[in-house]
Amino acid sequence: MFAGRLKGRIRRGEPILGSWIALADPYAVEVMAEAGFDWLVIDTEHCPIGVESLRDILIALKGGTAAPIVRVGDNRPDLFKTALDLGAEGILVPLVETVQDARRAVEACRYPPLGSRGFGPVRASQYFTRLEEYVRRANEELLLILQIETVTAIRNLEALMAVPGVDALFIGPNDLASSMGFIGQSDHPEVRRTIMEIMTRARAAQFPFGILTRTPEEATWAIAQGATLVTIGGDLGFLLQGAHEALARTRSLLAQFRKGGGG
Repeated sequence: MFAGRLKGRIRRGEPILGSWIALADPYAVEVMAEAGFDWLVIDTEHCPIGVESLRDILIALKGGTAAPIVRVGDNRPDLFKTALDLGAEGILVPLVETVQDARRAVEACRYPPLGSRGFGPVRASQYFTRLEEYVRRANEELLLILQIETVTAIRNLEALMAVPGVDALFIGPNDLASSMGFIGQSDHPEVRRTIMEIMTRARAAQFPFGILTRTPEEATWAIAQGATLVTIGGDLGFLLQGAHEALARTRSLLAQFRKGGGG
């Protein structure tokens, strides 16, 4: 598992660079898989990715270098089970607020005696051909990341970090802004101050944390603050940005050509 190697890097404080997958088309997924990211988050919370699409995405990612992590739509055991059995190497859980939420996630992500994950890792164990190896490694190597994105979660931060089986925290700036009353304003000074507070408290506890960033500059800033799990943009944004930039650049060059008297 790629995630097993990533855990070692996270524990050593080394940054791991990732991105987001919103597009289910295998061509797009393979492009992201071969880009060289350390981890990729498949967003089933906000994107139209069902079970069959998730299967196809995980298959398309197999030839790449990135650990496939699934952001589930909710903190529900059935969603964890499906993603992990299909071959996800970790789970990102949205909107975790309480110790009970965290424990529920651990239960769903770990096999007994550490949890209560149902047994049937069909694709994860290469269709049961490597079942013994998968069972031996799964509890230790699968990543469980809690997304911190509400005021309530911030109040419970130290308690959440103390729950056995949780590997890292991940700050969600957009939902955090909404929870604070600044919807759509993740760059609001109060939101940025709160993000810094989360980072400071996680560093004090020596607990791994990460954050969603939009640009290489933001990612570099986050890493300078101690973040290890960092995502930079995503497939949909890269497509949009590339299309806009190519069109704008072409129009600019055409304008210069016409101004210079070109035919």
